[in-house]
Amino acid sequence: MKKLKIKTDIVIVTFIVLMPFAFYLYLLAPYQTKIWTTSFFVIDAEYYELVRHYLWINFYLLTTLLVIAIWFLTCKYWWRYVLFVPLIFQVYQYLFFLNWKSMYYSGFNFYHSLLISIPILTLLHMLSKKMGYYSIKKNYKDELNKEIFHLMNDLSLFEQNDYLIANKQFEILKKKKNMISKRKYLSELLVLRDSFIKK
Repeated sequence: MKKLKIKTDIVIVTFIVLMPFAFYLYLLAPYQTKIWTTSFFVIDAEYYELVRHYLWINFYLLTTLLVIAIWFLTCKYWWRYVLFVPLIFQVYQYLFFLNWKSMYYSGFNFYHSLLISIPILTLLHMLSKKMGYYSIKKNYKDELNKEIFHLMNDLSLFEQNDYLIANKQFEILKKKKNMISKRKYLSELLVLRDSFIKK
């Protein structure tokens, strides 16, 4: 499970690192070109005048959409569902960008984009649950609370006599602090702490 988590984190970090470079892919398009034809694809700028403008807007919208999606997937806080609102708007903007002609003339509006946004949001929610960043944070919090409870319970069983002895040893150790090395001082502090807890 831990190896899978590390691999997932590496993929996400790599994706985040490469995203700014993907944003500048529009620079690969020929300058002052309205239609870019290669052996693999044809890009027609249409309304956007130049292919570079078309690609710049495309990568801008897509990068923003992916950043918000990654933020939602990796967010460990309960308020992450608020990110659905900008995600819905970003999906709408990207759909409008891809089909601006049909959407403009057919009266396609924001409510229609919800039909497409809902499956995307459902998929993101399922991926988020599968990745488990929120539940991992909750598990760490529970473990910390249990450990604090046990330590406090051990300390509450500590008797007054033992406290006076430990305090006296600590005072002696503080006086010796300038005469011994830092490493020795820290190791003696740890020994004192361990004896304090074990009692």
